Amino acid sequence: MRRILVVVTLGACSVSDEAPRVAVPEANALGITSLQIERTVEGANHIYTLHALSADDQEVALVRLTTGQIADITAWLPGSDNIGAELYASAGAHETRTFTREMQAFQFGFAGRDQEIVDFLGMPTVAQALEQANIHFESPLAETAYICDPNTLLCTTQWVGTCSASDLLNTQTVYQCCKSYDNDGRYETYFVNGNQATVHRVRNPSGSGCKSQSNSWCLGEDCYFGPYAFSKPDITPPSSSYPYGRTVKAGSSTPGYYCYSVHQATPVTSSPFGSVLGSQPKKGCPTGLSFDSSGDAWMY
Repeated sequence: MRRILVVVTLGACSVSDEAPRVAVPEANALGITSLQIERTVEGANHIYTLHALSADDQEVALVRLTTGQIADITAWLPGSDNIGAELYASAGAHETRTFTREMQAFQFGFAGRDQEIVDFLGMPTVAQALEQANIHFESPLAETAYICDPNTLLCTTQWVGTCSASDLLNTQTVYQCCKSYDNDGRYETYFVNGNQATVHRVRNPSGSGCKSQSNSWCLGEDCYFGPYAFSKPDITPPSSSYPYGRTVKAGSSTPGYYCYSVHQATPVTSSPFGSVLGSQPKKGCPTGLSFDSSGDAWMY
């Protein structure tokens, strides 16, 4: 079984001059002037670290992606082992953690992240550096209201709605479940599970299940898209300060809406999106040995 871990920490510490450095030309509230990127191996874990540094070489924000053994992943994701990934990001006084069972390509939602972290991860130089490590963040702020053909300039209005039962597993009811088209013509789902964690998944644009990220042949849990054409979920747990998950509807009727998830300090009293018990039974992708994988990697 394959999995991913991302850990981000923040502190006023200096960083080694040995790591490659990238200048940050854009102005930003955190005072970031350069990035340093390190790749290390600790036991069975592979760790990618992006340090965001101020002009005096102090670390003011950080992203670390570790793939391998994630100590508490089973507290938030179903499964019998602790193989996976954790995304831990920090900026200013804020931090967040996200877990996934994916091990190769990472497409995280901005679910539950503080605005200071959103701003940091959305900086063009930071986003470009992360993309080179196959780490992508789906930012609600980057969602355009139209999906447009660059050649014909014909656009399709973006829309949101409550998830269909066929989008979800029949293993549990999920809450405030929204599906929303993204800029690539795929659609994503955002919802809150029974532990108040926010969950984000991306659907294969072709609608085909058990495919790689490029929609090609794959085996078992090496597949990016699972049996119902959705990626492995990324799950952001609540914190002690923000213990309640909420799915937000944003945008306007002209030109269009989108949705995303956050955590907040007070209980959610109403939502534009409903609770849904899925209709799809748990199953996995073929392993090539005449039987399917367990399907744990796509559970939430």
